Amino acid sequence: MNIFKQIQKKSQFSNKKVLLDQKHLYSDLYLLTNEYYLFLKSNLAKGQVISLVLPYSLDFIAIILAARLNKNVLCVLNPDNTNFEKSYILNHSKYSMLISDKKFSKNNKKFKNYFYKLKKNKFRLNNDDAFIVFTSGTTSKPKGAILTDESLTNNIKGIIKQLKFKTNDRTIIYSPPNYAMGISQVLTFVFLNCSFLLDNQGIKFTNVFLKKIKNYKITILNLNVASFRYIKLFKKSFKLYNLRLVMGGGMKMTSDDAKEIFNFFGNKYIVNFYGCTENSPRISHFLFTKKNLKKFKSNEMLPVGKSLIGTKVFLSKINNEVRNLFEINLKGKSLMRCYLNDNLKKISSYKTGDVGFFSKNKNLFVIGRLDNIFKSGNEKISPEEIENKIKPYLKKRTFVIIKKKHKILNWQPALVIEGQRLLSDKYLNKKFEKNLSNFKIPKEINYLKKIFRNTYGKIDRNKIFNHFSNYDNYEKN
Repeated sequence: MNIFKQIQKKSQFSNKKVLLDQKHLYSDLYLLTNEYYLFLKSNLAKGQVISLVLPYSLDFIAIILAARLNKNVLCVLNPDNTNFEKSYILNHSKYSMLISDKKFSKNNKKFKNYFYKLKKNKFRLNNDDAFIVFTSGTTSKPKGAILTDESLTNNIKGIIKQLKFKTNDRTIIYSPPNYAMGISQVLTFVFLNCSFLLDNQGIKFTNVFLKKIKNYKITILNLNVASFRYIKLFKKSFKLYNLRLVMGGGMKMTSDDAKEIFNFFGNKYIVNFYGCTENSPRISHFLFTKKNLKKFKSNEMLPVGKSLIGTKVFLSKINNEVRNLFEINLKGKSLMRCYLNDNLKKISSYKTGDVGFFSKNKNLFVIGRLDNIFKSGNEKISPEEIENKIKPYLKKRTFVIIKKKHKILNWQPALVIEGQRLLSDKYLNKKFEKNLSNFKIPKEINYLKKIFRNTYGKIDRNKIFNHFSNYDNYEKN
């Protein structure tokens, strides 16, 4: 039985609260889900796509469950994304219904608290297809990964079993609703009939965020290293004796990072995760205590551990001239069916584009990427995507996006323009804001008389990066 049917069955008679800051019970969620299910059933056929642009709420959960009961496929968008980014996904999601919390045109209608618009579109996916999650992945253009009932069910049940999640666990979910991790977290804790907190603000207001964790006695916290570093700017320590597990992923974690987290929160365990949207999204994890850290040297990179139940990780040689350099590949039940824009035939394996190796005790280490993609905190940045979107504002100028070191996020995007400054940097950034989410906007604009190129005449990103690593060599914004 897939996870969606089990959730519906479990919630029918449950008198447990769903959201910690609201009075609604799981039995209320069951009734609300049925209302949305009847609404969808009267308007959509099986396999048709729903584009959902909503912040986290009880209705958000109910619509997700109702869509799967009606065998519809959900494409969740982030309400905070720019109109340009939302338009791109809407134009490529092949949706038949759009649901939003805002009135978007004269042709929309209202059902309960939300607006919807029907589109004459006969496109259908398989009944087992559950979500289309757009990700930059290993290309400069976002691609829609199709996650199925089976892939999500296997991934969620695997993490519950291997990390021993319990029905009395409490968590706070603030990952963007369009992320595979955000969707997975919601479904995981709803499946367990846990009471949890949905937070659309996240760590932006640090003191408020930490008070919520303390007041609602959170036991499991998803917090990557960048987010932790940000919190540490405002607090020296924040002991939370209910907090037993901190889960970090999406960027490198060192032994020193882990020690600081243990000392700051006083938690019992840390999980260093590795995952990608295409694997629904978790791939592997490394669970450890403060005592286990004694095995690692100061500032040593921590492994991402063993693969999840049902996921097989295997390595392929990248370059015969380079020893022990391998690309990480995936197989198994958690793997997406395919990308939306491909031929829609099920894939058997997936090349992640990540570079890594196995230690002697079979723990996986991730050490980098094959392409130009880099992580800014937990956000994946594609330089080519940014370049494509800012090109109209730079006219005929030659320019390139590189990564720049950052003490909290590890890296941030920076813009390098060939020649002299012709437009003010503030003017350019205001233009960039129209097409780019905040984390993609170049935080520095630098100028170079002549952009470095390789022997084939192509822009040499590595040489430019090395040049600007020396602060004396450039004109800082």
